[in-house]
Amino acid sequence: MTPALPTPSAAAPAARYAALLRVVRLLTAQRSPTALFRVLARELRQVVAWDGIGLALYDATVPQHDFRALEHEPQPGVVPLADVLREETVTWWVYQHQQPLVIPAVDTETRFPQLMARLKTYGIQSVCALPLTTVHRRLGGLGLGSADANAYTDEEVRFLTLVADHVALVIDDALNFEAAQREQERLALLLDLTNTLVSKLELRDLLRTLLASVRQVMHCDVAGVATFRADLFYRPNVFPVQVPPLRERPWCSIDPTLLRSVQRSIVFSPLRASSPTASCPSSAAIVASASWA
Repeated sequence: MTPALPTPSAAAPAARYAALLRVVRLLTAQRSPTALFRVLARELRQVVAWDGIGLALYDATVPQHDFRALEHEPQPGVVPLADVLREETVTWWVYQHQQPLVIPAVDTETRFPQLMARLKTYGIQSVCALPLTTVHRRLGGLGLGSADANAYTDEEVRFLTLVADHVALVIDDALNFEAAQREQERLALLLDLTNTLVSKLELRDLLRTLLASVRQVMHCDVAGVATFRADLFYRPNVFPVQVPPLRERPWCSIDPTLLRSVQRSIVFSPLRASSPTASCPSSAAIVASASWA
């Protein structure tokens, strides 16, 4: 007996779920948020129709490390949302409330004025946002926009919730991989540092090697070590690490008056145990002409 062919109503959901699995497999190969978002925006069209898509990953401890990006149909390409406060975004709302949010008409929404104004310029009429969460932690939010009003039915929101759950698992895996890789790099650096230190007998060479390794682990521009003499407790010997001069860092914008103030404040003559003395003019002149200033 020949099996009956599936009806369109039964075949369409099956094809949609199969397409979702293909998208998930492509996402698992991505390790950075930007690369993952690009693949998500490109491949998710096989599963969900959208005119605008946004992804936000939030760092609960360091807000400056948040990742937020938006792409809309007329102008493909990742658009950063750094100028929009995270508290004024729908992805932050779903991140906080842990439930989907549907805005059927952008024109009548009053809770997110800054974001709604931006979406209007992109021609977005309705929005659906979903939390990105696993059993281990909250990650962020996924937002979709449509040029049609009332585009997101209850059935569509249920399917998009499934999409968001799969995306959250992929992102969580990528973040765990990145954390494990950083830990391996630090352990390898620690082993290399130990082997290097045992071969350094001269104190100055030892400290220079130590500080250079510390900068790699802590990702800082300047590191210093102070050793205290027994005969003059408050007088440190500082072993500096060479870093690019501030004047050669185009991304730094430092007020000259502030720089001079810092130069004056960090130079002190040897301190006695009773009270500090005034800054040494000759030392201040040396610092003012230093290569890092």
